[in-house]
Amino acid sequence: MNVVEVVLVALVGLVVSGSPGWTALESQVVVAVNAAHGWPLDAVATGLNFLFGPLCAGLIAVLVVAWAGFLARSWKTSLRVALMIGVPVALADVIKVIVHRARPDAGLLTHPIGVDPTTFSYPSGHTAFAAALMMTIVVFSVPSARAMVAVGGVAVVVVTAWSRMYLGVHYPTDVLASILLVPIAVVAVYEITARVPLFGATRGALQHESVKDAS
Repeated sequence: MNVVEVVLVALVGLVVSGSPGWTALESQVVVAVNAAHGWPLDAVATGLNFLFGPLCAGLIAVLVVAWAGFLARSWKTSLRVALMIGVPVALADVIKVIVHRARPDAGLLTHPIGVDPTTFSYPSGHTAFAAALMMTIVVFSVPSARAMVAVGGVAVVVVTAWSRMYLGVHYPTDVLASILLVPIAVVAVYEITARVPLFGATRGALQHESVKDAS
């Protein structure tokens, strides 16, 4: 993993968190996104808030890990997928604690929707999970479908990032940090595990014939 990039993401978080002027500017963006109000948008944003929240995100991750192992017929692939999803999300959580950025002021919102997270703001955990999940699925998808899966994955991440600002729980730099950090971390975990003998039999594509279970 490029440590410099990780450090830069953390440093940017510390800078913007400590800048009242920058925070005020970003607050204006959050208020503007929230002002484009409507019940279909509420449904999408609150649905993603629940789907990629701690409880459902854990269940989704378990299902994807199990799916990967089933298709590859290898517990090694399951472990590798778990690391590719879990490590980047954990990294985002560590940076969140280091930066210690407060959430946007809900009192500024034109249409508060009642979502009230208790964790810190930078980077966005929901966006980080969406990015890690989608990037991992893209990496392990069959080559013939990879482009289509990638387009769908980008759409999911972008909509998730929008939803965090729409709900008024994240600043633009919060979601951007996750979008920039997590794919780098996913690829790094993939490359590192490729050098570990334990994962020597696994490949990028989850095909029944592509992986032999050496267990």
